Amino acid sequence: MAPSPAVLFSSNKKKEDAAGNSSGPSAERWNAELANSSRLILQGFVLPCAVFYAGMVGVHAISEPFDHFLALGTSSALVALYGLFITVKLAKPGVSLPRLEFFALTYYLLVHLNLVLYHMHHLEVSKLAFFALLALGVAATGVSLRVIIPVVALCLGTAVWLSSLAGYEAMHDYLFVVVAGGLAAVALTMLLRSTIVREVRARLEAEKLQETATRAASTDFLTGLPNRRRFFGRIEQIFSRPSSENPLVLALIDLNGFKHVNDLYGHVFGDQLLASVGQRIAEVCSETDQAARLGGDEFAILIEKTLSDSVLERCGIAICEAIGKSYEIAGTEITISATVGFARRLASTVTPAHLYEQADYALYQAKQSSTAGIEIFSTQDAADLDNLKKIEHQLAGSNLEREMRTEYQPIVSVQDNRVVGFEGLARWLNPELDTVRPDVFIRPAERRGVIVRRTPLLRTQ
Repeated sequence: MAPSPAVLFSSNKKKEDAAGNSSGPSAERWNAELANSSRLILQGFVLPCAVFYAGMVGVHAISEPFDHFLALGTSSALVALYGLFITVKLAKPGVSLPRLEFFALTYYLLVHLNLVLYHMHHLEVSKLAFFALLALGVAATGVSLRVIIPVVALCLGTAVWLSSLAGYEAMHDYLFVVVAGGLAAVALTMLLRSTIVREVRARLEAEKLQETATRAASTDFLTGLPNRRRFFGRIEQIFSRPSSENPLVLALIDLNGFKHVNDLYGHVFGDQLLASVGQRIAEVCSETDQAARLGGDEFAILIEKTLSDSVLERCGIAICEAIGKSYEIAGTEITISATVGFARRLASTVTPAHLYEQADYALYQAKQSSTAGIEIFSTQDAADLDNLKKIEHQLAGSNLEREMRTEYQPIVSVQDNRVVGFEGLARWLNPELDTVRPDVFIRPAERRGVIVRRTPLLRTQ
């Protein structure tokens, strides 16, 4: 059962317009950009640590007793392997912010656990500074504050606790180290976080400006519809895929009487009328269809559906009825009409220019007919168009002074059977096309400008 025009042409404001009016990036986009910026920083911390702890496995194997090696060597190997795993995962963009936070938190905790195990076996006060170094590393490479704050606090708290095991004097000394390390971590976190935020914000603003410029370059300033460049760019995309997978109908719309309105009321009035027409065409289109202004009073619609002739006719009627309703502009009520030409993408339609040519021919035929002003390009139209191209080709390369002549048909008065004048008729005898009727060659001659050069020659014959 064929869909009705109400389904095909439901009132809808384009989603892309809503997206274009967005005041800023979404939370998802912002988090994605933060994650992408933090990803490389975290990777720069994890990979050297993984290499370092891989080497420590060998050091522990040489210097530690077997029971100590089981704990310290296994812990170092786990840190190294997990670091290499994270490095591989972070090699490509696209890691989400929560996943990045998970990688950072678990890796920091593994390194912290390794340090705790080492000092449980070898409590060396001088090496407790590694906890302060880890805190600074976390502050510099942490993905977010909810990772940085607890891990830094854990590192510094552990250093105080282990130093207390070495005596009051050692703990007293490390309290200063902890305070200094905490202040340094806070300062480093604020500096790097603000730098990352500024970098992400600048990049998003630059992308927004570029999108705005691109959109302005591909949007008709008068109607807000896609312009010719953007419209044909979309057709190029569709033609890059097989026609069987992407059905396509191109509708060309021309306004009847617009030139008269434009000349009578002025260009400002005409621009307002075009804006109103563009809005009505956009309202007529469904969410999957795309309307555009190609220039002047010519509009177009892309319909990516397989539709029968009867459905296309109803669609054309819906378009003409929407455009044909009266307009009130600057206190003046006017009406115009529209003509629509449809062309389907067939297996033989190889280029967007070919499809446009077919729709343009259907539009011309619709203008010549006295019916509803709607025409669908048919197989007969294809044959006529091919013949028209042959005629244009012959017009361009033929010796028209020799092949074209003027014949005179007498005009006879029926009252006294007397010749009162003659009518000059152009005749074209082409070696390849044989005799071509005037009603066949005049239109292509006008299109190529040949008629202007040939008319004075015919008058002299």
